Amino acid sequence: MADAGRVELRAMNPAGSISSGQFDDLPQLVAAIHDLREGANLYYTAQAPRLRSVPNWMGTGALSNADIGTFVRIVFDLDCVRDKGQPADQAHL
Repeated sequence: MADAGRVELRAMNPAGSISSGQFDDLPQLVAAIHDLREGANLYYTAQAPRLRSVPNWMGTGALSNADIGTFVRIVFDLDCVRDKGQPADQAHL
């Protein structure tokens, strides 16, 4: 959070519902991650949202492209080449 100042955390629950929260307080972000760790896939917004007060809890509306104030990171997702449907094994990790 040092470069962005705040982050959005999104959780996709096993049933497919998505919840979102915005945080600028690291201990509260960690607590939210701890609460959601069972069964949810967690994602964060890689870019800095526009400056505004954030509630530091899940249940806020999700950010859109218009809510991004500054691009602070370039993210690359590199995957090794393997047959379709084959998960990464220990050698790939």
